[in-house]
Amino acid sequence: LAAVARWVVEGSSTRIRQRAAQHITDPEQLRELIRATRHGNDKTVHRILTDKRDEQVAEARRLEHQQAELEAAAAAIAGHAGLPCDASYAGTLARLEARWRTLESNATADVRAEVTQQLQAAREVIERHRQSVEAEAEQRRQAALTAEEVRRQREAEAEAAASAAAEQARA
Repeated sequence: LAAVARWVVEGSSTRIRQRAAQHITDPEQLRELIRATRHGNDKTVHRILTDKRDEQVAEARRLEHQQAELEAAAAAIAGHAGLPCDASYAGTLARLEARWRTLESNATADVRAEVTQQLQAAREVIERHRQSVEAEAEQRRQAALTAEEVRRQREAEAEAAASAAAEQARA
């Protein structure tokens, strides 16, 4: 690497200096060579080095942004899994899961496993809510059947009493 760096600065031709500059990848070496070529005669070499540095900085920022997005998506799912189920719960979970699926390939295995557990917990919240709603509906149905049975029994008793009163009146 030192030889390549020396060719960037001391190469016998512009072409050698430019080719050598294209092969520099170490960020510290880039920084030093940018300083060394800043006021030199070969502006193209300086531009190649600064472009490579800018690409590295942009990639580092992209990776940081990607990591922040992953962390935010995982945190949102974990927070949602801890909430009680309401009318918007399933829709919100679907949106959070869709967002996670776009980022999942960049996550570590540990983060994937954790988010998978959180998603399962959220689905269980939905299932418990569904079962609760069904149980309440069944209770209401049973109460309605019982009320209908009580009403029929009262009608039958009233009919029997009216019939007995009519029989007694005839007698």
